[in-house]
Amino acid sequence: RAACSIEEAMKICIASTDSRQQADEKKKKLMNLETSASNDINESLQANAENGYTIVLRGLLQFHKKRYRDARETFKNALQADPQNVPAMLGRACTQFHRNTEDGYKEALRIYRQALRLHPGCVGIRNGI
Repeated sequence: RAACSIEEAMKICIASTDSRQQADEKKKKLMNLETSASNDINESLQANAENGYTIVLRGLLQFHKKRYRDARETFKNALQADPQNVPAMLGRACTQFHRNTEDGYKEALRIYRQALRLHPGCVGIRNGI
């Protein structure tokens, strides 16, 4: 019985090591994809710094990396380029919501409502609220 338990423990350890290695490999692949996306975004912005949708992509990447403050500023910049850019509005609302403060929640709701006034039939905006 003890040998069986030791054998099972060894299998669990090996599986755990394999799982960690697989997780490390996935993490490395994700980091490579993020780097590639970041490079592509930077290249696109060098060609056209005023492209609001490319700016939104940068904000989404920052948001994905949990760099909420940077993402909030990036979405703000996208809105300065195009005040009616709904993806930028939704991104900014999400970053406000992630501040986890009453002011952040109120600001997020205000932005969602503004986006909804511009595009009343947009289901994505309604889902965000």
